[in-house]
Order: sequence, then structure tokens, then C-alpha cells
Amino acid sequence: MFDDTTARVDGYQKDLCIYLSDKDTHDQGVAIVEYDNGATAFHAEYFVTPLTNRYYRVEGTRGHLEANIKSGRVEICPRWSKERIVHEIPADVGEHGGATLIMCADFIRCLRKGLRPAASGIDGTWSVAIGEACERARAEHRVVKISEVLDVKNPLLREET
Repeated sequence: MFDDTTARVDGYQKDLCIYLSDKDTHDQGVAIVEYDNGATAFHAEYFVTPLTNRYYRVEGTRGHLEANIKSGRVEICPRWSKERIVHEIPADVGEHGGATLIMCADFIRCLRKGLRPAASGIDGTWSVAIGEACERARAEHRVVKISEVLDVKNPLLREET
């Protein structure tokens, strides 16, 4: 329970945090996404926690990747190898660890040079649809197929070649 006493302990102000305010969004969630090709994705989020970090893990047939946003460290472990490839990401200024500035700069670069962005509107549409399916699954306590939230056969969802 968050109240004035807990605010005095850590200095966190309830009205400044969307996750501690009165609302109808969830404080924690887990989603498992199964793709037609057999690949799976797992996403977990916990907003009411003393940790303010993001951890990413990617498991694949060719290895494992782990990233820690707060430390700025990305470690890649190729499969069938003792090799560890470590990338240290320098701290950056701006929202989302500097990613917002990078995305905006890339958007402007694409506009000025007539280039195709790394992610398209189609990619965004699929991302939003997955998020909506996950939210429906959470709210309705059931498996939700992506076709329930998106017309997957719509020709507008095909990349131009």
C-alpha cells in the first residue's frame, strides 16, 4: 500500500508516477507470444518495484543475448562456444536511454534523404496488434489469436518489394 508514510521513507511522490496513481491499468503482467513459425517470445513487466531497470534476454538457435539497460551492458554468448562478446553502451542523454533522440534523428534522416526507416508502419501495426492481443488475454484470462485484433490477410500488411 502506498501512502504518506511510504512516501516519507523513499521520497517517491505518488502523484508523479503513473504506476502508483489510481488507475485501471495493471501493475504487473506476463505475456507469451507464439508465432506461426514456432518461435516464441516472453515478456514480463513489473511496475511497482524498487528496481528501475530493464533487462532483455534473447534465446535463439545460435546463442543467448542479455542486456541490462542501467549498466549499459550487452553480453552475447554464442551457442556451442565459451566465447562471451560484451558490448558496453555509453550512457546517453535523453528519454529511453537516448533511444528517443536516435529514433527522431533517424526519422528526420529518412525524410531528408528519401530512405526507408528500419521499422515501417507495417511493423508498428503488428506491434500494436500484439500488444492489444496481450491486453485482451490478460483482461479476459484466455488465449487471444492475433487475427482477433488484426485482419492478417489484409494486403496492406505486406511489405512492398
